[in-house]
Amino acid sequence: MDLREGGRSAHQLIHEAGIDPQALSVASIAVVLAANPWLVDEWLRWSADQRGTPADYFIEEQGRYVVGRAPGDERSVFTDRIAACAEFILRQARAIG
Repeated sequence: MDLREGGRSAHQLIHEAGIDPQALSVASIAVVLAANPWLVDEWLRWSADQRGTPADYFIEEQGRYVVGRAPGDERSVFTDRIAACAEFILRQARAIG
């Protein structure tokens, strides 16, 4: 949300928050998402707004959640939206980071 509204890059936001992308884990991100489940929808929007390639993506597809990389065939399918979102966030943070 800060990225959409604040005029700063994702790289700036990560570094201003003092986040070390290499120190993040899916489990630590999932804890935050479980406490704030509305953030999953924000990350789905973030993914939908991406236009460049190669890029990771996070989509809902027929009641399941898919994290993958385009172009390519790499796809992980999740039934748990928080687990899928946490995986996507980890990939994004490390790619930006």
